[in-house]
This record gives sequence, C-alpha cells and structure tokens, in this order.
Amino acid sequence: MKKTVRHYQLNITDSCLPEGTARLAFLSDLHNCSWGRNNDQLIRLLWAERPDAVLCGGDMITAYPGEPMDTGLSLIRRLSSLFPVYLGVGNHELRLRLYPEVYGSMYEEYLQAVGKTDAVILSNACVSIQAGSLPLCIYGLDIPRFYYKRFHREYLPMDFLYDSLGKPQKNAVNVLMAHLPRHMRNYLRWGADLVLSGHCHGGIVGLSENRGLISPDFDLMAPFTRGSVRFGRRLGIISAGLGEHTLPVRIRNPRELDIIDIRVSHA
Repeated sequence: MKKTVRHYQLNITDSCLPEGTARLAFLSDLHNCSWGRNNDQLIRLLWAERPDAVLCGGDMITAYPGEPMDTGLSLIRRLSSLFPVYLGVGNHELRLRLYPEVYGSMYEEYLQAVGKTDAVILSNACVSIQAGSLPLCIYGLDIPRFYYKRFHREYLPMDFLYDSLGKPQKNAVNVLMAHLPRHMRNYLRWGADLVLSGHCHGGIVGLSENRGLISPDFDLMAPFTRGSVRFGRRLGIISAGLGEHTLPVRIRNPRELDIIDIRVSHA
C-alpha cells in the first residue's frame, strides 16, 4: 500500500520565546500495521528525518478482544530507544481502559509494556521539554468515549479543555495531541500553537488536500479528516495515519508519516 512522508512548517513570531527551531515527527493510527518487516521502513525514514521528538497521537494498537498488540508495542520500544517519545490516547487505548469486561487485561498489559520503555503517556497531562533549541510543552488530551459515537455531532466545549488541561504556557511552544479532529477549531482557540490529530484515516477516499469522503462517525465529506488547517499563526494537522483496521481500503489517500518543523523568530 502506498506510503508518504508529509512535511509541515510552523513559523511563530513571538518576542517572549527564544529564537530557534525544533523538528517533530507525528505518528498516528498504526493499528498494529507495519511499514516493512518489524516496521523497519518506518524506523529508517524517521532516522533519516532526525526529529527532536516523536509524538504518537493514539491508536497505535487495535482494541479487539484478544488482538495481539505486539506490533504496536514493538514499535514504541524501538522508537523510545532512539528518540524521546510521547504517547497520546486514542479511542482504541481508551476502550481498553474503559471496558475491562470486554478486553480483559489488555490495558494493564499495554501499560506494563510501555512502562518498560522510556516513552511517556500523556493522559490529560503535559510535559515540558527542550526540543532542538526551543522550549515545548506537549499536552495529551483524553476525549470522552461519548464524542466518538457514530453520527454524533455535538462539539467538545471549551470548558472541558480548560478543566482537563489548564491554560497553555506563555513561555513555551504549546503542542496538543487530541486524537479526534472534529473539534479542531476549539483546540486552536484554547491556545495550542500546534494541534496533532488523527482518527479518520484520511477519510478512506481522499477528495482534496484537506477533505476525505467519510469519517469514522459517518460524517460525509467532513472538513477535518486529513491535511492541515490554520487559525492565525496556529497550525492544526490531521494525519491520514500509518495504518488502518476493519476496512483496509485507501484511495488517493496513502498511509503517512508527518514531519513538522517549528521556527520561532522575533521579527
């Protein structure tokens, strides 16, 4: 299946921040798929891009009862031996946590495996890091299961973002991993300089640079299924994802790895 590396540039002019650059890699929706044997192709691509940190936006595994998680967990182990790695929570990790009566001990196994690596899970939490020559605050938002329901059209309220994450930092570049892209405008309004989402697998069929045919909640030609959106100086990226599940079909919609270069200047 066709694969691509997509590059984005975020330029920030802010005299309150130090001038500098950082490079991030964003991975989303692996769903236990593999780019080459043991994801060797993906590792080679990442090594060539030399990111300062790797952010995984959720659904690295697939929530099916008894489904092996070896491929996703193996990739997390390998990545964390090469780069700083930060993990967000997608709807599949969320399901493992919420429904132990369905998935048994899968969530505990996931936590134990990640706990043996240097990767950091961000569940309604943030971490401050130095990436390249820039201070970054990386946030991971847990989105309630209610908002992932099919045909659901209610938007995540701003109060939920502030209650879950607090206010963005003033002395750092704020990066938010929020798996569900439907609420992209509210993520940007919250104050993130960069928002990283996934979930939609590019809309199955790519209709344009920023629009796919259908989202997982059955929203036809939804506006936030792939590509990017800008809100003033702020940037939101919706990854088409590294893999797929259940319906392994992609038309004009390759699997993708996203690379984001951030530059801060004073003028």
